[in-house]
Amino acid sequence: MTSATHSSAELPRYQPRTVEERAEQTRRAIVGAALEAFRTHGYEATTMGAIAALAGVSPRSLYRHYGSKGQLFAETVAMGSEDLLAYFAANLDRMPLREAILDAACGATVDANEQNRALLHLASTEREMSRFLHMTTQRMIPPLADILRTSAGVSIENAEPIVWETRATALIGALTCGFQYWAATPDSDVREQLSRAVDTVLPILQTASGNEESVR
Repeated sequence: MTSATHSSAELPRYQPRTVEERAEQTRRAIVGAALEAFRTHGYEATTMGAIAALAGVSPRSLYRHYGSKGQLFAETVAMGSEDLLAYFAANLDRMPLREAILDAACGATVDANEQNRALLHLASTEREMSRFLHMTTQRMIPPLADILRTSAGVSIENAEPIVWETRATALIGALTCGFQYWAATPDSDVREQLSRAVDTVLPILQTASGNEESVR
């Protein structure tokens, strides 16, 4: 009889998760389910009960994390915003500013189909969704300002915070406007609408301030 061969690799050990880790996992499952439901069925047709079922959680657990469908929609937008910032920061190392902005905006957003066009239009007109959307875009300003400053080669010691946050605010406003016009204009092209909006603020982004170097 031959002896059993044992693997030299160690068996996995049980690692208990903290309450915070479990809550984060549940949150991600909920947001992922909501995003898929919104994309597939639209905002109006999606119910909180359906999102809970898709996420594999109870409605009670869902409401513990998100008090309304509008708040949950804002969280899906926040995820897209994080993707946009990551794309943008990476793009600035390999392409000019204008192309970096447009490529990041188009690459981080959902597919340009009619369901998402209607969803974005609703987000800009429905009161609760608009409020949460505004809060989300405001949170983007400081990290976007840092990306713009860093790409320009300006150290944080030499930077004027008001200048870079103003530029970030202008860029976010342009992107928001571009998306809103695309959503409100049937048969329009999302990149074309974004280009028109971005080109309006591009001179502001490329203008030097004081001893700071121009954004390339």
